[in-house]
Formats: sequence, structure tokens, C-alpha cells
Amino acid sequence: MAASPAGNSCGCCAHGVALVCADTVEWPRLMDATADFVYCRLHGSVQLYASGYDDAALDGWAGRVRAWRAGGVPKDAALLAPAAKRVRRDVFVYFDNDMKVKAPFDAQALMRRLHVTGARAALPAPAAAEKATRARY
Repeated sequence: MAASPAGNSCGCCAHGVALVCADTVEWPRLMDATADFVYCRLHGSVQLYASGYDDAALDGWAGRVRAWRAGGVPKDAALLAPAAKRVRRDVFVYFDNDMKVKAPFDAQALMRRLHVTGARAALPAPAAAEKATRARY
């Protein structure tokens, strides 16, 4: 697939659309940062929707989150195009390996690795968030 003038082959950068980084057992795990945030869906490390993430896998995801937050690219990133401009990004990780109720425990384990103490810990103050939203739209 050839790269588009926007810098990636899917054209997401031109529109500020995030390419979802999906960890599945059947599809490639693409890690292009195409927006001002990164969105990951973790569907299970071995069996789709059913398997959990062991310590090594969670350590790997923590490293990826840190790289994106710092404006970098994870060392093991599979990219469609050359790396995007270095810019700090918010990172949202959604565990969807819920068939055997693994998701909440994996999410908590990743939060501990990243020293996140609660869902609101990384959110801006409400007034700042409202101002940013108005400025953006």
C-alpha cells in the first residue's frame, strides 16, 4: 500500500483521525500515530476476546504507552508509513478481552505499571477541558 500525501496510507493524518491500534490474534497490529491521541483496543493476547495479558505483555503495553505519551514511537511498532511528527499524545487503552472477565484485571495491572491511580488522574480540570473543546470545535 503506498503512502498518501498526508503521510500515511490510510489518509487518517489529513483528517486528524486516529488509526486504531488493535491487538488481535488475527490482524496486523498497526501503531501509526495519526492524530493528537492514540487509541488502542486490546482483544486478548492469545485467544480473541478470551485470553488475558501476562506480565511480559503488560510490560510491553506500558512501554508503548510511555513512548506515545513522550512523543515517540514504540520500539516494536509496525507502521504503514514513516513515523509521524514527534508530539506528546494522550493514549487511551480499552481492554476488550471480556469473555472470561480478564479486562478489568488487565486494565488495573496496566494502570499500576503506568502509575495511574484512577480514571480521573489523567484528565484535565473540567474548566480546562471545556475551554479546549470550545477551541477545537
